[in-house]
Amino acid sequence: MKNEYLFVYGTLQREFNNPFAKFLRKNTVYLGIGYIRGKKYQISWYPGVKKSFFKKDKVYGELYRVENPKRLFKVLDRYEDATIYNIGKYEYIRKKWPVIINNKLYKAWVYFYKT
Repeated sequence: MKNEYLFVYGTLQREFNNPFAKFLRKNTVYLGIGYIRGKKYQISWYPGVKKSFFKKDKVYGELYRVENPKRLFKVLDRYEDATIYNIGKYEYIRKKWPVIINNKLYKAWVYFYKT
């Protein structure tokens, strides 16, 4: 079975102790700090990221290997108000995007801000 990865840059990171960050840690394996090409914005009390293709635009965060993707994303998509489809009034869309960690490239799920 192919590994699935998740890149997080906000309230799901290890420094947070909310129930969803704890759920993430119980259902993943932490791989380290990496970055994506993107721009980070402060939406409210939480951040959002928009994609970028410019080398100078980097957002740093944590990369995880997901143990049970179906279970994990069912919970986290609700928390992030996200979908993998560009429909409806969801605030975020979950897409695969290149993540660089220790000069190695991964394709990981990332929650991108839609509006």
